[in-house]
Amino acid sequence: QVRAAARHMNPNLLEYARRHAGARWQKPSLYNRFLVWTCGCCGEPCSGWGNRMLGIVSALMLAVLTERTFLIHWPDDACADVAEYMGSEWIDWRMPKNFRHSVSPTDQEYLLNFQPFTGFEMSEKMRRFNPRELDSKAIIWMRASHGLFIDLWRNPHLSPELCKYGFNTVDETYSLLSRLLLSHTHNQLSHLVARSLASVAGKFMIGLQMRFIEVSRLSIFDVDRFYAAALAIESQARIPHDDTVWFLATDSEQIRKAVVSGPYKHKILFFEGPVRHLDFEFQGCDKNNHLKLYFDWWMLQEADAMVASGDSTFGVTAHMMRYTQVHTRGCGDTAWHLRAIMNCHVLSSTSQTSTLCEHCRGDVEPYHCGAEDIW
Repeated sequence: QVRAAARHMNPNLLEYARRHAGARWQKPSLYNRFLVWTCGCCGEPCSGWGNRMLGIVSALMLAVLTERTFLIHWPDDACADVAEYMGSEWIDWRMPKNFRHSVSPTDQEYLLNFQPFTGFEMSEKMRRFNPRELDSKAIIWMRASHGLFIDLWRNPHLSPELCKYGFNTVDETYSLLSRLLLSHTHNQLSHLVARSLASVAGKFMIGLQMRFIEVSRLSIFDVDRFYAAALAIESQARIPHDDTVWFLATDSEQIRKAVVSGPYKHKILFFEGPVRHLDFEFQGCDKNNHLKLYFDWWMLQEADAMVASGDSTFGVTAHMMRYTQVHTRGCGDTAWHLRAIMNCHVLSSTSQTSTLCEHCRGDVEPYHCGAEDIW
């Protein structure tokens, strides 16, 4: 699998991974500079896993573009620590003990290395800053919980490095870096994923990521839209209906019960367990809560196609890891099936949904998805 993945990796990105292995153990200095992703320090809350993933990969992108060794400083919730469930064959982003004991994200000297921290201001900063501004900083602590790919991709000062590493589009950039960051599962998650994939061997798997709590504003009446999109994928891919399986990931117990007892119950694969979000407070340190969360996410990455809740980042961050592994590009191509279920009927001055739908109806420059992918 590693050799196969290497075929999709830019040689300069592989060289970054090689340098990372040696630099990680050395002390921070102006000759061995670091970029550390963190969240939740100093009383600030962390986001859910999808948004964290966007922030982590954005931070890795900046680290690569500025030739810094990348590390992850996970917040104090050790039960949810991604290092317990997933890892990388390419770079070891865990903080070494000597590094963890010598520096701290709560130290204002480090926190002020890269201001500001608000999402909008961070995006504006990423579009304009000159990377030479950071040369005097041995360590940058970056607290990001949203995607900054467009911002970095559009920064004219970074154009030579973007070309060097093969960051040609936003979609391709996320796919390359997310697989550099997370290439395998381990511990209990690894066994669970292996068993589940073995049980559907030979089947075409379509992920159904149904987010019905909070941001999506979808209702149980929208379930049929997910079914319709999945059936359309089967038709487009010319896969017999009996040769597909639908993997369900949802944050709604009501939706789970409806789907597993609905008209396509014989096709549904799902993992029993509590419905949780990483940004919601868990009751105690029960790793089963987080195991289900990471399992659902990884299985959406393994799916051959996916129907996602358009306002949610959970499913898209998983499935877009596959983007550079398909031979033909473009979300409407027969080799690439990703559909989004949007709520385009909310007309509220405080809602972003109607605005999102308007943008999705036409191609957005850095992305390949178009109107045919919005359901």
